[in-house]
Amino acid sequence: MLQYRAVVHREDGQFWIELPDFPEITHQGLLDQEDPVDAAAACLADAIILRIEEKEELPEATPLPDFPERAPEEFLVTPMRLEKA
Repeated sequence: MLQYRAVVHREDGQFWIELPDFPEITHQGLLDQEDPVDAAAACLADAIILRIEEKEELPEATPLPDFPERAPEEFLVTPMRLEKA
């Protein structure tokens, strides 16, 4: 199963998502109108589709840092569902 790191940044009622392994993909939204986890999964799916269409290889997934307390905005995401890190 493909799992990539997603980071949600929250500021002033808005969020933006970055996928460190897919720097060409970012997403912005309003916290009260969209679920950041669903948005991250959709962004990842779009990034994978784009790479396949361009005949580019998928990157190796960068693991989450190995420490017990992770920031709540960091998680592993798949194109289909969220996986708890």
